[in-house]
Amino acid sequence: MNDHNILHDPAMFAIWAHVDPSKLLRAAEHLASVSTLSVPQAYQIAKQAAAEQKMTIVWEFVWYSETARLAVHLPAGFIAASAVITQDSVDPDTSTFCQVHGCFYFRKCGVCSNDHLPLP
Repeated sequence: MNDHNILHDPAMFAIWAHVDPSKLLRAAEHLASVSTLSVPQAYQIAKQAAAEQKMTIVWEFVWYSETARLAVHLPAGFIAASAVITQDSVDPDTSTFCQVHGCFYFRKCGVCSNDHLPLP
């Protein structure tokens, strides 16, 4: 088998942010709306993230062209100034930052390597 026969998924992106401890329910409602979690399950995740001052994924599977807009316009329940962009949902605490494209990545920046779908 050669490399031409291997299926490859181009990079997608995610927006992470800190949960606003005073708006846990709003954060939980958003998390539940974009996942398979119930609101009570999402509330526990939001509460733990806020208590530990850890970021959580706000939006996942985002086109690179949409990342800047979504990072600036976070839903209620998240601290706006805390938003970061990651490639393929990598944890920003354990990944590398691309100074050129403003995103965290694991192996290589998908934008630098032109390994992403630029438009929806």
